[in-house]
Amino acid sequence: MFQFRSQEWSSGPVVEAVTFWRRLTGLCPVATNALLLRARSVHTVGMRHVLGVVGLGEGFVVVEARTVQPLRVVLMGSARWILELPPDRPLPEVGVTLVKC
Repeated sequence: MFQFRSQEWSSGPVVEAVTFWRRLTGLCPVATNALLLRARSVHTVGMRHVLGVVGLGEGFVVVEARTVQPLRVVLMGSARWILELPPDRPLPEVGVTLVKC
């Protein structure tokens, strides 16, 4: 596990999704850790709560950040990575560079 940080924001514990099953299930149904996926899209099928979704570009720069309702598909075309956050975590600002610690 690791964390992403900027001067004003911290992700909390992050787990990288490396297996097919972990990528498919994501944070379903509710988790306390954040999840990092090498992807440009995610879904919230099976979620009971909103999900924080952060698109990360080259160098872990935040290219998009939004809250997503259950039963949705999110496409972030300019992202190389997607960080899924539990509903109680704040989202980082677009344009911020995150450091992996």
